[in-house]
Amino acid sequence: MPQRTARLAVWAFLLWTAVASCRGGVVWTPLFATCLAMLWSSYLCDPAEFWKKHAHGTVFFGCLAIYLSTFRWRGGDDTPASILPLAILNHGTMTLDPVIDPWLTGKYKDFVIETGGHKLTLFSTVPAILALPAYLLPALCKADLTVQSLHNLSKVSAAVITAASAAIFYLGVRPRCSRRWALAVTAFYALNCFSFSVASQGLWEHGPAQLGLALGLMGLFGGADWLSGFGFALAVGARPDTALFASAAGCWLIFFAPRRLPRFLTGAAIPLGLLAVYWVHYTGKLEPPEMQFHAHVFKGLRMDALLGFLFSPTRGLLFFCPIAFFGIYGALHRGFRDSAVWLLASCGLSLLLVSSYGFWTAGMTFGPRYLSGASVILLFFCADIEEVIRRRGAWLSAFAFAGVFSVLVGALGSYLNWPGSYSYEVQEAQAWWWSLHPVSQLFADAGGLGRMVLPVRVLVGAVILGASAWAASALRDTLSSSIEQ
Repeated sequence: MPQRTARLAVWAFLLWTAVASCRGGVVWTPLFATCLAMLWSSYLCDPAEFWKKHAHGTVFFGCLAIYLSTFRWRGGDDTPASILPLAILNHGTMTLDPVIDPWLTGKYKDFVIETGGHKLTLFSTVPAILALPAYLLPALCKADLTVQSLHNLSKVSAAVITAASAAIFYLGVRPRCSRRWALAVTAFYALNCFSFSVASQGLWEHGPAQLGLALGLMGLFGGADWLSGFGFALAVGARPDTALFASAAGCWLIFFAPRRLPRFLTGAAIPLGLLAVYWVHYTGKLEPPEMQFHAHVFKGLRMDALLGFLFSPTRGLLFFCPIAFFGIYGALHRGFRDSAVWLLASCGLSLLLVSSYGFWTAGMTFGPRYLSGASVILLFFCADIEEVIRRRGAWLSAFAFAGVFSVLVGALGSYLNWPGSYSYEVQEAQAWWWSLHPVSQLFADAGGLGRMVLPVRVLVGAVILGASAWAASALRDTLSSSIEQ
């Protein structure tokens, strides 16, 4: 009876989701309920073997439910990607011409490139293409979309893409460590500040780029070279700066595994070929339409930006995703001939590249999101240090607490308000303001709990920090126990 009830709940919530989508309504609420029903149904099928038989599905639906649980959209730069699917499905074009009004009226400068008589998105088209399934029912039903429903479609699409990247990430790390360790590392990836508070909350370029990198890493280390090439090329199409990671993988294949290179290039040719067709068709040139814009935003290496990306309390990787640093050892202990070291070097080059960006603070955003691609790679290599970490109690404690702290910061960025300013000048001036770190903001008058009186705010903040410390301690004990492979 419970299994039948669970299945009926799944179908009921799926129907609710479909009806809401056809009417152009809010979809994330029924989809959230569907995810919970799917998890319940899977568990009831075989509770004793639940994690063995349903791990990757649980990662996907569990992450999707968590991403949707904020019940709000957080975007801005995702606007072109969120309206482009309407142009593709309703008008058969990759231009924004037929859909630009009213969504981008008066905002051409920030989001649009005008070339060849067309208005094209300033950003990648990959997020919009991946989001097409979410837009299919509203488009077929000619639903009247509002600003809220458009934001809803953007968030749902982003959440699905990012949850898929988490499931693929798990499949990639699972052969490299025990199941329990793989689930912990995947949780750190899926719930840290880049995946949770940024990539999954709006149709940014980060989610598709992370999906591509997860595919690329799984294929490269799992022997599926065509999949690796496809994944890395997808990431490049989503965010051009990920070309550093794709190049590192390609160069390693050239020098150390040349027989694998043709399959890698074959996989890469699919997304890159389609991207080239888009460029030539709409611009007449074999280059991205936004090429000229990006060519003028690099101002030379800035040491303040480099230090800020590493140690700043408002943009520093150490204080937003410290677990990523453990991946450095995971890559280094393998030796020069291993592709991990080449990918680690590309992470360093990525840091230098974004530290040369004129607007390195990345606008009104959360943490060092320009390092999200490098973080995917570093977290992937955390799977390789299980035996080393588990043999040293202090290291295991540091690993567990760093991971839980990364998740805590991601959750704070997802459920509470982002602190800071929209002005780049102010952002740079505030780069070393410790009061703007998400944990400090728990107790600040201007923070996410600012509507509470101070004693209640302090109590709630203390409970959150105490629960995080307990979770880290419990995770340490869980990871230290004997684990079946």
